[in-house]
Amino acid sequence: MADKDRRGDDEAEKTEAVKGDSGKKDAGSVKKDEKSLAKADGTAKKSEPTKKSSETEGGQGRGPLRFFREVVEQLRKVIRPSRKEMLTYTLVVLVFVSVMVALIYGIDLGFTKLVQLTFGSKDAVTGQ
Repeated sequence: MADKDRRGDDEAEKTEAVKGDSGKKDAGSVKKDEKSLAKADGTAKKSEPTKKSSETEGGQGRGPLRFFREVVEQLRKVIRPSRKEMLTYTLVVLVFVSVMVALIYGIDLGFTKLVQLTFGSKDAVTGQ
């Protein structure tokens, strides 16, 4: 009866009717009870109608001419950088790549010397 206080009266009565007198259920009857409650409440999932191939969202069934028209339309919306911006971006990329090359070269040189010192070599500095 405490269930009646927490839930609505209708839902508590349905639950009591499903449980019966013992109040205990086995695993098989739990699934059946949930289905019957869902049907009684109207919360059962309804299947959606299937779409035809021409109605799919991926653009299938449209034709290549329409595709190329849309591509051209999207390309017209692109904002291209000015000459000054392009030179600035190019310089930034070249500086970044140069710094990364120097960093990786230094790490590689350090590991090379460490391996030569660890495993022995005639000359750890020149590698000969």
